Amino acid sequence: MNGPRLRAVNKAVAPFDLNRCVGADWKPSNVGLDDVVLDNCCWGAKTVFAGSKDISKQKVVRLVSGRNSPTFSFGVDRITSENPNVIGKMVLDIWNERVSAVRQIFKFVRTVIIEEIPMEKLHIKVKKPELIDKEILLKTVKFDSSWYTVVK
Repeated sequence: MNGPRLRAVNKAVAPFDLNRCVGADWKPSNVGLDDVVLDNCCWGAKTVFAGSKDISKQKVVRLVSGRNSPTFSFGVDRITSENPNVIGKMVLDIWNERVSAVRQIFKFVRTVIIEEIPMEKLHIKVKKPELIDKEILLKTVKFDSSWYTVVK
């Protein structure tokens, strides 16, 4: 069996601004494990599945690792009729190939798939604020043109 072929995905726009909240950069990758980069650490932007519609009662979330497709990577058309051990090995081979590709670049890679939600969690809902007029904002912060210098 040859190594898996990895899928290319267009993720040019960050799905959320969490990366900015922690001071990290959004650098989408086809590997999918190094979408968010902070110094020599990276993690992927994942889809989250929760068992409950009421997030305040949620105890565990499952992060979807995605793109571990034996059909795409190995050309297996009917995975339900194949030996489940063979399919499982293919999925692990795809995952391991993705992790290996990222580990060549980054020292720390977050690959946790199931996360417990702590009892002392902070549950917030953020409403998108109204746009602020630029002139009002500059006046409010007492903007001074001495704060910047035109370099070029």
